[in-house]
Amino acid sequence: MPPRATRKRHNSNITQKKRPIMFNIEPVQVRKWRGLKQQLMEAAPHILWLNNSTRPKYPELEGELNEWVKNLRKNLKVVTRSMIQMKAKALAKTE
Repeated sequence: MPPRATRKRHNSNITQKKRPIMFNIEPVQVRKWRGLKQQLMEAAPHILWLNNSTRPKYPELEGELNEWVKNLRKNLKVVTRSMIQMKAKALAKTE
């Protein structure tokens, strides 16, 4: 009987709690993915989301906000939640 192939772990000294931090994701998201592993493995490759979230109430406003945030980040500017809220209110008043 041939020897079993051993699976070499990348950086095995890193704990499971530190891995999400390395990839800048929340540990709760990793736990959720582990719970959905079978469903994720069976999903068709072209499916981007397993469940449909609610649609934006104001898609035009959200599109403008997305562009605004992308431009700020492209220019290496800080974007905070309060900035986004103020911009959304300003855009809503102009529409």
